[in-house]
Amino acid sequence: MILYFVLMILGGLMGISYEDLQKGAQLVAKMLPVMYINHDFYKVWIGEAYEFMPLIQSFLFFGAMAGILLFIAWKRSAL
Repeated sequence: MILYFVLMILGGLMGISYEDLQKGAQLVAKMLPVMYINHDFYKVWIGEAYEFMPLIQSFLFFGAMAGILLFIAWKRSAL
């Protein structure tokens, strides 16, 4: 649950918008897909042109981090 709430806070879903975060927290938030979905997805909804590459890159980064954590967990449980 802690991870869930951290993702929501950094994504701007808990009352703190992305622009109100400190610069360091904004850098971390840019690596999370939640921020792009919350901050920019209205452009997709109303039909404006939108660059999807940052969203795709954040999904790839998030997936890579999840894969690395899964690999570490498998190695630790095998010991």
